[in-house]
Amino acid sequence: MAMINKQNKNATLLISLFFLFSLFFIIKNISRSWAGIRADFPSFYYAADLAFNGLSPYNNKIWGAVKLLHLPDQDLYPFLHIPFSLVLFYPLSLFNFQISQSILFITNIVATFLLIYLVFIKILRKSILDPFVTIGGIFILLFPPVQDTISHGQVNLIVIGLICTFWWALKENKSSITISLPLAVSILLKVYPGIFLLYLLTKKKFKCMLLTVGIIVLFSLVAFLLLPTEIWTDWYSTVGSIKYGGVFAGRIPSWKVGNQSLNGFITRFFLGVRNLQIASISDYIFPLKWWHNATASMLWGYISFGVLILIWLFLVLRKRMDAGNETRSDLEISMFLLTMYLVAPISWGHHLVFILPSIFVLLNHFISNNSLSGSFWVVIILSVILSVNFKFDHPFFQNGIFGIFVSMHFFSVLGIWFMNLLTIYNSSRIIEPEFL
Repeated sequence: MAMINKQNKNATLLISLFFLFSLFFIIKNISRSWAGIRADFPSFYYAADLAFNGLSPYNNKIWGAVKLLHLPDQDLYPFLHIPFSLVLFYPLSLFNFQISQSILFITNIVATFLLIYLVFIKILRKSILDPFVTIGGIFILLFPPVQDTISHGQVNLIVIGLICTFWWALKENKSSITISLPLAVSILLKVYPGIFLLYLLTKKKFKCMLLTVGIIVLFSLVAFLLLPTEIWTDWYSTVGSIKYGGVFAGRIPSWKVGNQSLNGFITRFFLGVRNLQIASISDYIFPLKWWHNATASMLWGYISFGVLILIWLFLVLRKRMDAGNETRSDLEISMFLLTMYLVAPISWGHHLVFILPSIFVLLNHFISNNSLSGSFWVVIILSVILSVNFKFDHPFFQNGIFGIFVSMHFFSVLGIWFMNLLTIYNSSRIIEPEFL
C-alpha cells in the first residue's frame, strides 16, 4: 500500500510539473505574440495572396511593393519555398492578416504538444508517467528554437510533426497511404524531408516511396495549373538556380551567421562573414590566396554528397542484428533527420526543432541499455549548447581564428550526428552485404 501511495505521489508530481511548464509555455508565447508581427508569417501570407491574384512573390519589384504597402516599417523576408507550397499556404490568405496569424499561432502551440506525444508516447512507446517523458517534454517546451518557430510564425513544428507521423506509421507497419501522405505533405511544405525517400529506398519500401512521389507529382500538376507560369521561372532564377555558397533571392547570403548548415560553415570557412568583419578561417590555416574564394567554398557540395553516400552504404551494406530491432530503425531515421539539417542549403536556428527527436532517440537508447557513460553526457552537453542563443556580433567571434566558433551550433549538430552513427555501429554487426 505504501508503495502504491508513493507511485501515485510521484505520478501527481510529474503531471503537475509538466502542467505548470505547459502553462508557462503558453503564457510566454501569447505574450511574445503581442510584441509585434512575426518575422516569417508575412512572407507566407502575402506570397499566397499574390500567387492567387496572378502575381509572382519571387519578383523582387512586386515583393518590394508589397512591403511598402503593408509593412513599411518592418522587413519582409523573401519567400524561398518552392512554388507548389503556395497551394498549402493559400487557406491562410482567405482570412485577414490578424486572424490568419492567430490560426498559425494556435496550430504551432498544438503542434508542439503533438510533437511531444508522437516522440515519447508513439515512437519511443514510453508511459506518460515516465520521468523521461516529463523531463524531455519540458526541454522541448523551453527549447529556444521551438519558441522562435512560434514567434516567427514558421511551419517547422508542423513539418516535424508530419515526419514523426510518417515515422510512427512506418514503425507500426501501417498502410502505404498512412505512411506516404504525411511524408508527401512535409516535402511539399519544406522539400528537405525528401531525403526520407532515400530511406524508403534503402528499406525496400518501394510502394510507399512511389506513392509518396505520386502524391507530390499530382499535387505539383494541380499547382502548375492554378499558379501563374512566371512564378516557376521567377523561383528558378532567384532561388532554384542559386549555387551553394551564393546569395538567395538577391539578399540572403549563404555565409550569414544564422545559417548553421554545412553550406553555411563551408562558405564562412572560405569567405568569412562580411557583415561582422570576420575573416575566413582558411586565411589562418591556408595562406594561399587561391584557396579562399567562392569556387573553393562550393566544395561543400562534394562533402555533403559524400555524407549521403556514407549513410547510403552504411545502411545498405549492414543488416540489423535481428528483424525486430526497432531501436536500430529509430536510430536510422534519427540519422536522416540530422543529415537533413546538415546538408540543407540554409538551416536557421529555428530549424533545430527538426533534430529534437534525434536527441531523445539517442538518450533513450543509452538509458534503455544502462549506458550512462561518456556518450550519454556528450549528447546532453551538445543539446545544452544548442539551447543557447549566442551573440555572434560579440568581439570574441571577430578575433582571428575564434571566428570558427560562429559555427557553434553546426559543430554541435555534427557531434550528435557522429554520436548517432557510432551508436548504430555499436548496436549492429557486420554480415554479408545486402544490395538493393
